[in-house]
Amino acid sequence: WREEYNEMCKDSGADPVLGISFELFAKMVDDESAKGCYCSDADLEAVLTNKISSVGGPRTVAPPPRKTVLSSRQSITQGLFKNLDKDGDGYLNETEMRYFANLIGFKCDDEKWSKEFALFCSAGEADVKVGINVELFVKLVDDRSDAGCYCSEIELKEMLKEINPNAGELSSR
Repeated sequence: WREEYNEMCKDSGADPVLGISFELFAKMVDDESAKGCYCSDADLEAVLTNKISSVGGPRTVAPPPRKTVLSSRQSITQGLFKNLDKDGDGYLNETEMRYFANLIGFKCDDEKWSKEFALFCSAGEADVKVGINVELFVKLVDDRSDAGCYCSEIELKEMLKEINPNAGELSSR
């Protein structure tokens, strides 16, 4: 499935790391060409009401809520965060954040890094034992002051590509 998903993203210009937007999904299910994934209205209704036979019986699936369209910088920053968050808990712990710090050229010993990480957490009102959430990460990479870790959009893209060379077309634009 992963290969097929990556190919589908490549064909549609989506970044497999960031996923397929609702708008692109709608376009794909309306596309009757060989590259599309055409579904009739009845097919889509069957999926939504789970009328297709499945183990465990029928269930209703609500359509996803409309999301605010993110800017390119926001998408790249969130993709970078997602790739740095190796344990997938929604926070960058000290080790995960240190990898980011190394990417931006911040090199130091373990003791100094622990102090720096604690300062980032304290300034952002984050629990040092839990780590930095995506909102604080976005603030840090957008912050041009000495307290932040400002990165240009190009730098963010380069870091994302370094962490995940398979990051698709969207993150390289």
